[in-house]
Amino acid sequence: MSFCTFKKTRDNSSNLKLCDQCKLCYHFQCLDPPIKANPKTRGYLWFCTECDESVSD
Repeated sequence: MSFCTFKKTRDNSSNLKLCDQCKLCYHFQCLDPPIKANPKTRGYLWFCTECDESVSD
């Protein structure tokens, strides 16, 4: 069971994804912007918006 960083709740949902840098989990709908499908692509790393340096403020 994982812990959603945004909602501060435990969940075993397949909609929780782990950031490959900070190791925090997020529901698809808790991401900014929300997403409908798994953001991870086989063979590639996924970073949350806090860790993704390519996202400009």
